[in-house]
Amino acid sequence: MRSILFVLEKRLPGIYNVAGDGLLPWTEVARICGKRTFPIMPIADGLITWPLKRLGVELPEELLTLLRYGRGIDNRRLKRAGFDYQYTSAGSVQAFVEALRLRSTVGSTEPTYRYERDVEQFFRHSPTVIREADPGPSGFRI
Repeated sequence: MRSILFVLEKRLPGIYNVAGDGLLPWTEVARICGKRTFPIMPIADGLITWPLKRLGVELPEELLTLLRYGRGIDNRRLKRAGFDYQYTSAGSVQAFVEALRLRSTVGSTEPTYRYERDVEQFFRHSPTVIREADPGPSGFRI
């Protein structure tokens, strides 16, 4: 969000990559997440994906390429424009993992919508609702 606001405030034209500093291999991401990894020889990836193919699960070539070679993002253009990243790549993964652990312990703080029939009935029958001559799909207007 900070990066979007920065680009809008500075009125910077063009496309910018937003990513924390530093390269982060999958093995390091797995270590930060507390997961174990095992090396896969490039020739062996067909042996690993073969059982999935037999089950009808076809992995997209883009995913296989990403798993084989990884991906790097060049964030220098936005940095040259003056943007200061808050996290490194490893720091952003660490913050994400900590947020997931906290959410699983405490629960989500996001509000959830709950339909309340009494509220709808109040608005349908309230004398304070101004009704149009040609009501819309809801039948009333507040």
